[in-house]
Amino acid sequence: MWGLLLADRHLHKLIRMCGVTQADLEEWIAVTPFDPGTLFQVASAPAGVDLILTGDAEKTLNDVTAIIVKQWGTCCYTLEGESLDAVVGQLLFERGKRIAVAESCTGGRVASRMTRLPGSSRYFESACVTYSNRSKERLLSVSRRLLEEKGAVSAEVASAMAEGVRLNAGVDLGLAVTGIAGPGGGSARKPVGLVYIALSDGDDTSSSAFQFDGDRESIQSGATQMALERVRQYFQGT
Repeated sequence: MWGLLLADRHLHKLIRMCGVTQADLEEWIAVTPFDPGTLFQVASAPAGVDLILTGDAEKTLNDVTAIIVKQWGTCCYTLEGESLDAVVGQLLFERGKRIAVAESCTGGRVASRMTRLPGSSRYFESACVTYSNRSKERLLSVSRRLLEEKGAVSAEVASAMAEGVRLNAGVDLGLAVTGIAGPGGGSARKPVGLVYIALSDGDDTSSSAFQFDGDRESIQSGATQMALERVRQYFQGT
């Protein structure tokens, strides 16, 4: 949590969300009654938003935060300003789980985010950047038939990647990302920005589709953030 700033004697709170657009949050704030002494600043972030609250009293900020959590709670990954990789790492550590990652369109960004924190070896096992179909076959045991029938960017292949990396690494969770980062390579059926993210825990393997906008950098950043969010949601049971 951002503490008391001596310069202006105001209190600040940083709430970070994933899966919420800046436009949707601003529209909701505009029609929701809040204490008039509270100021809102909404900033776009990869696959979500950062919301900065400013006020003069801690109780007021806590009351406003409670209203926000009631509406957007499942999307709020922190009320204290931490990064999503820190939140996910703490969850993995607390639950005693180890994870391995298979990446295609994100090119190792998920692994980089997860291992940039001290102590990440307590929960992070390994990662594979399997950009080609051949590497998906060889390193993740994804069948050639599945790749030919469904395509590398598909829910089925994402699930196979997640299960393959989990089994090969011998860990609790396997996380996989495959998609089209652009600027080329898209089609009417599979446009640029389409990304599948899958998670496998040995009992269940699920894959979800996301559509990200913007340039290659924006798509990769958004997909990386949403992959981390998928792990957080797993522990939250959502």
